[in-house]
Amino acid sequence: MKRIASLVALTGLIVVPAVSDAAPKRVERTVTAPYTGACQVGVDGANGGINGCPNQMADVAKKGEAYVKYSATDATGRPVGLVAYDPADYANSAANFCGGLAKPVKIKAGKEVGIKTILDPTCGAIPTQGTLTITFSNLP
Repeated sequence: MKRIASLVALTGLIVVPAVSDAAPKRVERTVTAPYTGACQVGVDGANGGINGCPNQMADVAKKGEAYVKYSATDATGRPVGLVAYDPADYANSAANFCGGLAKPVKIKAGKEVGIKTILDPTCGAIPTQGTLTITFSNLP
């Protein structure tokens, strides 16, 4: 013990735990899938289910992922119509968007979310081919 005390005295080594006032960092996980065409026509999220549509994707929020954001763009990057939904309860959860969500929304870890393209006359582009994106994050 005397040697350790002597070593500390000689080197001036003092161990102080680091305390950080830094805010937590945003961590994202992005899942993408290509699409070709629209799944349905209309602007009513409840008109049509998820069956039989190849232009959709779903993923599950993992531990630590508390927010989700959706987007759908055509090959030129323009927004297209999309429906975001809970695959376990399509009829009560489907909501239409042009291009996606402007801000992330709260979600529980383990929750599955899905999106699919639609032909939405209020949106600028026709979904012929492009990318569907779901972004999960720990912070909004």
